[in-house]
Amino acid sequence: MILSVLALGVLSQNSPAEPILLKFQPELGQKGGYLVTRLFTELADKSEIEYGEKLEWRVSQRDSAGRIGLEFKQSSTSLKFDGFESKVEVAEPLVFKETRTSLGELFSRSVDAEDNVTARRYSHALSIVFPKEPVKMGSTWRAEIHADSENDDTAFLLNFALVKVELSKALSIATIKVEIHEDRGLTSMNGSGLVRIDIPTGTMIEGKYFFNSAPMIGDEELLPNSLRLTFTPLKVVAKK
Repeated sequence: MILSVLALGVLSQNSPAEPILLKFQPELGQKGGYLVTRLFTELADKSEIEYGEKLEWRVSQRDSAGRIGLEFKQSSTSLKFDGFESKVEVAEPLVFKETRTSLGELFSRSVDAEDNVTARRYSHALSIVFPKEPVKMGSTWRAEIHADSENDDTAFLLNFALVKVELSKALSIATIKVEIHEDRGLTSMNGSGLVRIDIPTGTMIEGKYFFNSAPMIGDEELLPNSLRLTFTPLKVVAKK
């Protein structure tokens, strides 16, 4: 999906008193990107492996039903294993597509060269699904993703809370807390995150997640690792 983490529950001085309506409505041709860090910790021996990636996205279509088509390019940039780091150069980035509704729900995802089942699980887990009604500071809502045997999708329950709203001439940002629960037995993904959303487009500016358990690509049925996952806007990185 599209992502400075803030203190939970802190009301900014420019938070609106009136409810706001959140929708996923980026413009056709809109682009964005993130520097993504995935830090896995093996639950048994506490060994760590960290992947650095560049993830770029573009809105490729909008249909009459209000669904948004997104194209992604994902490139590996670095790999750290127990303190040793190496740069990774990949000739061709992984390219995949998603279609999402105006509420941010995953409608479809293309089949990838990597583990498609695990990739779809991450697409569901990282979905920021907006409520149909306007919300205000402190509002909570939930989204249920039902099991789908055709795509080997398991059920997810996502609990959301609007914890901060910033409105000014320069920005319109909503900070949302999410709790993620998957129904997949011992290999379930369970975690939480805090993300900042651009209110006019519903796209993610940046965010941080922590999963108590999460799979690695290619290790679908192995016991999972814990995972710290961060999304930092590429434009912010470029300014440093």
